[in-house]
Amino acid sequence: MIKELQLLDEIEQIEEDYEAQFGQLPVNVSTWDPSADVVQASLMATMPSVQGAGKDYIFSYILKDNAGLREALGYRNPRWRSLVAHAGSASIVMTCNWLRASGAQKVLILGPRYFTVPHCLQAFGIEFDTVHFVRSELGFSLPKLDAIAEYDVVWVTNPIYGTGVYIEPAELIDLHQRWSSKGKFFILDECLASPKLYAGPSLKPNERTAVVAAPHKSVCVNAYKFAVSLIDTSQLEHFEHWSDVWLGCLPQSSSQAIEHVRSGGFSNYQALFDAAIEEPVAAFLKLTDQIQNAETDASAKGYFRSVYFPDLPAALGLDPVFLRDATFSTGASFIPGIRNDLDPNAGLSFRVNLAAFGPEARGAYLRLSRWLSSRH
Repeated sequence: MIKELQLLDEIEQIEEDYEAQFGQLPVNVSTWDPSADVVQASLMATMPSVQGAGKDYIFSYILKDNAGLREALGYRNPRWRSLVAHAGSASIVMTCNWLRASGAQKVLILGPRYFTVPHCLQAFGIEFDTVHFVRSELGFSLPKLDAIAEYDVVWVTNPIYGTGVYIEPAELIDLHQRWSSKGKFFILDECLASPKLYAGPSLKPNERTAVVAAPHKSVCVNAYKFAVSLIDTSQLEHFEHWSDVWLGCLPQSSSQAIEHVRSGGFSNYQALFDAAIEEPVAAFLKLTDQIQNAETDASAKGYFRSVYFPDLPAALGLDPVFLRDATFSTGASFIPGIRNDLDPNAGLSFRVNLAAFGPEARGAYLRLSRWLSSRH
């Protein structure tokens, strides 16, 4: 069983039990989806239509103008090539299969990371260890990586998952150079990164580097999206051949999302989305400032932010009794950061979706945070 999904099952059961007792679901402040107000403000209706819907197979490797898509995402080095999938999870599968086929045996994951990564590696028979970005009052810092020789691969997620904190580009470039110079694989997951903040295009492509991106995730769009693997031209044939095995054809929604990016419509949508969350971001920061013993990340960007209670053990986020008590006491539920291997020394933490941070969510967040603060 997948422990992260078991935790979600436990949280959902708590929410159902709450609904049975009180007649309505609690507010999940960590939800994935945006509010209707944010969607309307971002003019989702501008997503372009695509001709020929429902007729032909759509395979990534026969899409026209993939170079135009790469350029729209900032990848202008001619050695970069791309393979499109319907979602970031699918691109992660392709990446893990590539590592397996390339003989990689052991991966060092820099946590936090998306929950599928370790399970996908394990399914392909690849060993892994996890070290954490270290959080302090000054922000996050890279852990010491003295044991490079033990590993074939380093797996990095940018921004630091669930926090909205981007790794300094110079740090990523240096890390990439260090691992590449030793013949190691370097995987960069930027599925939640805003295209205007991508670090991937700054990396020099080589036969052991892969980047995964999913631009619509950065604006909290889940129905119309695609993911793309950026790899060196020498690795394209492998990805194209195995895409038929692991991916099959693309859905029409991915074609729409690709055209959205290539046409320039995505940039307009992103500007509207960024404007729509300015007020929720300000409200979140103001509320968090009112909560004793609570912290957030000053340098964070985007709609996912994390809040931390350093004086509470991170492991409380895995305790179903504690989670039930929190929900039944406050009418709010949350997804703990420890689920994604966020630094346990940062204390109990959870992400807040500011694209769904209307009056109801703000009240729930304030009640939950005050309750957690009182557990000090």
